[in-house]
Amino acid sequence: MPWLPAPPRKQVIAAFAAALLLAGTAGAQMPFSPFGARSAALGGASVGLGPDVAAGIDNPAAVPDRNFAFTVSAGLLTREAGDFLSPLRVIAGNNPVALASGSQPQSYADVVQSLRTLADPGNGFAGNGAVGLAIARGGWELSFTDWGFSGLMARTDLVHTALGANPATSIAFNNSAAAFRGLELKDVALSKSMSFFLGRVTVGASVHALFGTTYTKEESAFTTDVGDPWNLAQRALTGTARSHTDWSLDVGGLVSLGPVHVGGVFRGINKPAFPFADDGPAADRGRSVTWGQQARVGASVKIPVLGLLVAADYDLTVNETLVDSLRVRELGGGVEWTILLVVVRAGALVNLESPDRSPVFTGGAGVVIGPAKVDLGGWYRTDKSALGLTLTARAGL
Repeated sequence: MPWLPAPPRKQVIAAFAAALLLAGTAGAQMPFSPFGARSAALGGASVGLGPDVAAGIDNPAAVPDRNFAFTVSAGLLTREAGDFLSPLRVIAGNNPVALASGSQPQSYADVVQSLRTLADPGNGFAGNGAVGLAIARGGWELSFTDWGFSGLMARTDLVHTALGANPATSIAFNNSAAAFRGLELKDVALSKSMSFFLGRVTVGASVHALFGTTYTKEESAFTTDVGDPWNLAQRALTGTARSHTDWSLDVGGLVSLGPVHVGGVFRGINKPAFPFADDGPAADRGRSVTWGQQARVGASVKIPVLGLLVAADYDLTVNETLVDSLRVRELGGGVEWTILLVVVRAGALVNLESPDRSPVFTGGAGVVIGPAKVDLGGWYRTDKSALGLTLTARAGL
C-alpha cells in the first residue's frame, strides 16, 4: 500500500516521459552496463524486467517491495571495435631500427599497413566489469558496487614510416603508442521505489556516493604485450592514477500492466566527472571522464502458458567510452524460458553506433533453489572480438 498520497496518474507519467525525452539529446560517458547475469544473458535487457533486487541497481523503480531480498554478482565484459587487436599484434615485437634498414621488407610493409589501420577513427578495445552486492527491504535498497571500465587505443605516428635513417621520416624513430585508460568507481547507493495505482506505476530514485580513480598510461606499440582480452581489460586499471570523490543521482519509472512491464531510467543526471592525473601522458592531461548522463528504456512481457518471457532495452543516449571516437548506443533483448526449476536464456545486442553493426550473441541459464536463484550469463561474437561472463546469486523472502 502507498504511504504517500498518490499524485494524478497523468502527471506521474508525463513528468517521467519528459525527463526521458530531454535525456535523449544528451551525451554520455561509459556505456550502460547492466548489473546482473540475467540481464547479460537477455541481450542487456534490464530496465523493464519488473521488481527485482538485481535490476534495482540498473533502475531504482525496480527495487522490490518485499520483506527481504539480497543479491551478489560479479562479471567482466570486453569488446573490440573495428580492426584493432590484429594490427597491434602485427606491430608488437618488431624492432623499428631493423625495419628501417630494409632487411625485412615484408615485415616493414605489414607494420606500416597496420599503423594506418590503427589510425582509423573508433578502432579500439573496451571492457567493463562489476563486483557488487545489494540488500532490499520494503522498497529501500542499499548497494555497493565496484565498477571497472577500461579502454585501449593506438596513438599512431604516421610521419615516421619511411625506410632509411632520416630522423624526420624514418620508421626507426616511430613513437606510436598503445594508450591505456581506466576508471574504477566504488559506488555506494541508496535507492527508494514507491508504487501508485495499486502497483501499476512505480517511480524510484537513487543517490550514489562515488569514490573514483582514473588510470592512464602509454606503452610503445612495438613492445606492448597484447595478450588476451581479459588481461588487457585488467591492465587498463594500472598506470598513473588520480582519485576523486563525487556523487550522482538516478531516477526511474516502471509501468506494470499484468504480464507487461515498461520501464525507463535516467542515470548520472548531474554528470559527475573524474579527472586524469596531471603527470600522466600528455594527451590525457587536463581531461576527465564523465559518468552520465545515461538514459535507457525497456520492456518485457510474460507469456504464462508457454513459460516464456521476452525482454528488450534501447539506449536513448549515445554513450562515449574511454576510447576516443568509440561510441555505444545499444539495442538488445532476449527470451527467457522457465522449465520447472531451470531457466534458459538467449538473446542478442547490437551497437547502433558501430559502422558494421555486428551482433553480439548472449545466453545463459539459471536454477531455482528454494528462495534463491543462481544465474550465469555470457556474451560472444563469432570472431571472438566480444567476450563476457557474469555470475549472480539472488534471494528473496
